[in-house]
Amino acid sequence: MAPVPQALLFFTLGAVSFYAIAFLWNAELADRANWPLVDARVVQSRIVATREAQGVENRGVLQVDVRYRADSSAPMTAQLRIPGHVKSLGELADETYAGGATVRVRINPDDSSQAVPAHASGWGRWILAVVVALFFALCGMSALNKKAEIN
Repeated sequence: MAPVPQALLFFTLGAVSFYAIAFLWNAELADRANWPLVDARVVQSRIVATREAQGVENRGVLQVDVRYRADSSAPMTAQLRIPGHVKSLGELADETYAGGATVRVRINPDDSSQAVPAHASGWGRWILAVVVALFFALCGMSALNKKAEIN
């Protein structure tokens, strides 16, 4: 494949990937921001390690079981999953999600058994979108650079 069309292919893939990750995926988060807020009581929290690699800080997921009432219905239980570094998750578990603590959660109005932390942020998706787009942009620039070396 010629360098210029190859570079255009990479630039297009980068733009489409950025749009899909940053805007379409974030649309789900924007929808969640409109879910009703309720108080929930932490039943228990635990950290589950997900990845351990040499030279890489341990990653994990804080699993928090919460109990809440949606409207005037019977009490419901849901599990919140918060990814992050094990050390910071431990601090979060001790400070915010200790057993018996009261936290705010957002409840899916269509399925009241689904809850998410009220403070869930979308920065991770934006960072992922930028990294993927940069990867494709660098591949495209590399293809253009090969054309310049040939000439």
